[in-house]
Amino acid sequence: MTGAPSSGSGVIERIAQDFGVRSGDCVRFNDAWLNDLGGSWLAPPRTNEMTWHRLDHDRLVGSSTLMDFAGESAEPVVLADPRLSLLLPLWDHLAKRSLPLVLVVRDPREVADSLGSRNGLSARKSIALWFDYLRQVLLASHARSMLIIDRGRLVSFPDTSLAAVASFISESVGVQVQTPGLELSAHLISLDRGSRNSRSIGGLSVSELAYLMDFYYQVAAAHGQVGARLSIPECPSWVDEVLDELLAARTARRAQEVSGESGELVGLLRDQVAGLEAERLAYLGQVGKLESEIARLVQERQAHGFGVGVGVGDWNGDVLRELRQALARCVELIDQLERDGAN
Repeated sequence: MTGAPSSGSGVIERIAQDFGVRSGDCVRFNDAWLNDLGGSWLAPPRTNEMTWHRLDHDRLVGSSTLMDFAGESAEPVVLADPRLSLLLPLWDHLAKRSLPLVLVVRDPREVADSLGSRNGLSARKSIALWFDYLRQVLLASHARSMLIIDRGRLVSFPDTSLAAVASFISESVGVQVQTPGLELSAHLISLDRGSRNSRSIGGLSVSELAYLMDFYYQVAAAHGQVGARLSIPECPSWVDEVLDELLAARTARRAQEVSGESGELVGLLRDQVAGLEAERLAYLGQVGKLESEIARLVQERQAHGFGVGVGVGDWNGDVLRELRQALARCVELIDQLERDGAN
């Protein structure tokens, strides 16, 4: 279950839970993959068909194991997250099939209101995100079993809308579900509170808004339908510019974060180098004491007429040789740490 941010996919998930279907949490998993692709939910990564063909096989195997999603005997589970809109080809790879989908759509003007109050986004950025999410879902779903639910029609016609959702889930997961007898008004009231009365939006020209609304009306008209044939509009140049701006801002934030992390790492390395240097000086002090003690013993033996002796001389040489080798290794390690810290 997915859609643009603030469209209502989470409410549909809660309704599915009332049907008795288990749900799973995939948000952190999706965030990790979006980050690997160079983006985030707020700055969608630029992907194409080749992006998904180049996916690392070992990473995919590890991901499918992590999500317990690879086995055919796995229990059916409902996943709801707007980020799925950006990662449907990845999830199809994990499942080894085209996954059934409930696409929740919402008036872009309402989405702009919600993202503006909740995330502080301008109307222009909010609607650019709405367009990109919806367009990416449809581009990845031309042969997919997909039910479209319009948020406004769900509120206005709950009985037929919930019956459509129940029927789609039953056919998709092979488990018969019924619309529950319990009260669902709380879910629908939460949707209704987000509805919008004004019909205009700041930051967009009349023609820009009309282009987007035509797209929305076409998709919303397929409410309750499975397999609807929809035309996918070209991405307006202004939407591309906004998406590039969001990606650039995300890249700048990541650069600052990495710089801060690098500074902390350099500090830790310098502390380690200082500690090793102190140990090296301590070793040097011990070596000096040992050399003095050995010299004293040699002098005493010579004074008593015993001579140094082959065994003692060999032992002295071995000890000094090992100590000097250990010191040389310490010095090499310190030099390497200093080079790593400089880099």
